[in-house]
Formats: sequence, C-alpha cells, structure tokens
Amino acid sequence: MRKLILAMVGALGLMACASSGGILPEDAAEISENRVNSFLSPTGDRYDMRTYVVSGDERFYITVSPSQRSLTFGQDQRRASSAAAAYIQSRGCTRNLSRLTSQDRYDSANQVWTIVISC
Repeated sequence: MRKLILAMVGALGLMACASSGGILPEDAAEISENRVNSFLSPTGDRYDMRTYVVSGDERFYITVSPSQRSLTFGQDQRRASSAAAAYIQSRGCTRNLSRLTSQDRYDSANQVWTIVISC
C-alpha cells in the first residue's frame, strides 16, 4: 500500500511539472508582458523566457528553455542562470539581483530550467 501511495504522489508531481513547463510554485502567476521568445543570452544562445511571481513574494521564477530544439541544456544550470539574470535585469529588478540557486529546478522531460531570482 505504501508503494502505491508513493507511486501516485510521484506521478502527480510529474504531471504538475509537465503542465507548468518547469517546476513552479502552485500559486505562481505569469507576467505575460515579460514573455520573450528567442532571447539572446550573454553566451550567444537563444532561449524562450517566461517570468512568474507569487503574490507577496519578491522572487521571480524564470523558466528558460532553448529556442532551437537542437540546443540542449543537459544539466547546465550556469548557462540557464546567466540567461535568466540578463533577461530579468531590465524587466523587474529595481535593486541588485540575488540568485537563489538552491531553489532552481530542472525539468529534463521538457528541457526547462526554472531559475529563481530575488530583487
């Protein structure tokens, strides 16, 4: 019985991850005016970027996915972080940005990093 419950919880977690295009808090809302397709990152790669916030929270949850399907992240958090920081700097950070790397997540099924930045 315990294994069945664990399997169900795991399946629900995977479904939530796939539906959000990354791993986001349950009450996160997209800032649609910040949506950018084919953002040119400091590394010269292009990414599709989406910004999400949670009411009352100073963190930005930024989903970063390759614009070209031939480009892959693997587990390269550094490249995704660099792109997210450059992207949000002019779109919402009015103070110095602070990376919250322990909260970053990678959805390998969809090749989407969720990068967390506080401003």
